[in-house]
Amino acid sequence: MTIHPAEQFGDTLKTRFLGGQLHGQLQASLANGSSVTVDFSRVRGLGHSFADECFGVLFAEHGPELFRTRLHLTGMNENVKAVLRLVFTDRRNPVRH
Repeated sequence: MTIHPAEQFGDTLKTRFLGGQLHGQLQASLANGSSVTVDFSRVRGLGHSFADECFGVLFAEHGPELFRTRLHLTGMNENVKAVLRLVFTDRRNPVRH
């Protein structure tokens, strides 16, 4: 299954609320055993809050193995890649108080 977030949310993905919506879609698809591709080819910008709520939460729930095996991110421009790198780094190295 391939999801094109630009079709649902526009070419700039932002807000935690919308990230949560995509997260729910991905969780439902992954729960039935499917592999999912998220195609960012028409996404120009990605906000940190959207990325964290969607992909950061998935990373925290399932670990990096999910992104190696069943959840594939394609068509990313440099902006999208940079934000996702930051989100995954933050989730790998949480601040402890």
